[in-house]
Amino acid sequence: MPLFRYRRLVLVFIVALLVAHAQPTAANSRQVYSYARLITDLRPAVREVKSATSGLLHPGLGLSKTQLDTMQRHVRRGDEPWAKAFEAFSKVPRSSITPRIAYQPEWTEIPRGHLGQGGNFITVHMAMDGDVAFHQIIMWYVTGNETYRLNAIKVLRDYFSITKIEPHWDSQIRWGISAYKFCFVADLLQHSDGNTEASRWTNQDQARFAHLMEMGKPLITGAGYWMNQHGFATMGLIGTAMVLDDRTLYEQCVERTTVNSGGQQGGCNGSIKWQMRLVTENAATGERVAMPQVQEVEMARDQGHAWLDPTILSLLCQIIENQGTKVDPETGAASTAANAVDVFSFLDDRLLVGTDYITRYSYGQQVTWIPLVMRDGNPPLIGEKINGDPRKGIAGILYNHYKYVKKWDSSNPTFRAIAQAYEAAIPEGDGGTDFPGNSTLFYTPDTMPSPH
Repeated sequence: MPLFRYRRLVLVFIVALLVAHAQPTAANSRQVYSYARLITDLRPAVREVKSATSGLLHPGLGLSKTQLDTMQRHVRRGDEPWAKAFEAFSKVPRSSITPRIAYQPEWTEIPRGHLGQGGNFITVHMAMDGDVAFHQIIMWYVTGNETYRLNAIKVLRDYFSITKIEPHWDSQIRWGISAYKFCFVADLLQHSDGNTEASRWTNQDQARFAHLMEMGKPLITGAGYWMNQHGFATMGLIGTAMVLDDRTLYEQCVERTTVNSGGQQGGCNGSIKWQMRLVTENAATGERVAMPQVQEVEMARDQGHAWLDPTILSLLCQIIENQGTKVDPETGAASTAANAVDVFSFLDDRLLVGTDYITRYSYGQQVTWIPLVMRDGNPPLIGEKINGDPRKGIAGILYNHYKYVKKWDSSNPTFRAIAQAYEAAIPEGDGGTDFPGNSTLFYTPDTMPSPH
């Protein structure tokens, strides 16, 4: 065969392969998910409002109007990775159009009580109901089915029956979790409209809800809670600040997130600075270390609780970021000065660096531990070593912020472990009672290339 004919045949064969590869096939066609049957013609909308009184942006508790609308638009179009993420979200039992609600009409007070008793029993179940309301309001926003919105409203209105709240076992945790998700839902309800009279959130609803949050606020204002408990309390408190439209309380929550100057400075403290600690001294020997490093303090307790810290702190940072608040690079207080930084960048990306440390340990990499003080005292409680087997966690909020907002490459040494863990898990799963989770659904931005 002449050489020119051979080359021509090879060229035709290559072109044919390229054309065939470019055609839609069963493998690369848009997947049809079961959630498609849930979508209605009604497309909910939220009003973005900047308060003339406080300057706070509503809705503003972790999901902005842009993030809500991005999720809604891509899920309705069937775009990935939002579609796969919402398919999983829609199958969570608390996303059901007939969810189980734990509330009991006899709960008119939240009394004192030990574990599993009294107020603890009620707020454990209140937190579960808060997660129901959270799932229902997201289902409504995506699908437009008013029943989901009515379910969310019912949960919040049920708890208007509470007339008295007292401290109880783990109240800073249980009320903190409950208040955050209740406030998230109320903020979205207040700044959107139902399609029927029954599904409207009224001024009276808002006033009664604000009163409920005021009653519970003393449970979460302390500055000395143990490790992740500080974060849970701050979640509830920043939610309360948003619902009350209280700028002063909001800025207190910003500082509680970054430094928490009211807590122990170097001991028991759940803030970014002290939980993701730059260790410069061996607490067991008192000697200065040659190579200081950032460690996550609660890893000296156990790994299940340790993963709560980056999860909580990331959520708080996302709320602060969505509000457009910058912080002083040293004190962590809200600031408008020229040298102010975004909260994720605080202390040279301290939250990211600490999360990288626990992620590397969790996925089998060797890390060095320097003994540190977990709680001040006489004697102090010293974390001599990392305790507990590794537990694989992911940091979806951090991934999406650094990948798409800061444009970090996944090969960056401080970001690589976090990126690998998250990308292997896409879509991120549900956060359960304690957290929103679902970062793939909520925080994947429009800049994410779509395979379609």
